[in-house]
Amino acid sequence: GFKGGKGVGTAFGALLGLAPVPVFIALVVWLVLVFTTRIVSIASLAAAVVFPAALIAQKAFFKPTVPASLVVFSLCFAALIFVTHRSNIRRLLRGEENRFGARHPSKRKP
Repeated sequence: GFKGGKGVGTAFGALLGLAPVPVFIALVVWLVLVFTTRIVSIASLAAAVVFPAALIAQKAFFKPTVPASLVVFSLCFAALIFVTHRSNIRRLLRGEENRFGARHPSKRKP
């Protein structure tokens, strides 16, 4: 029943080697939101915002050697995640987004 994703997991896996601390922070945010809201798209959008914020904070306060190109990439990545989640955002605004673990209405037994 899987239809494929929007690249969030793949991108975070690739970024793990480049910026492990910001990825870990974004992952924690993602997990907290998935388990509290049960809506994966909200968690993915929030993680996409948190990752560049954590990377910028790391560069500013802890590790000034973080390449500026990585910061720019992370901002582009966040924008791309929002673009790929357009349909999810529309469903969220309408209150119709699917919840993780919820049965799909068309798959319920009569």
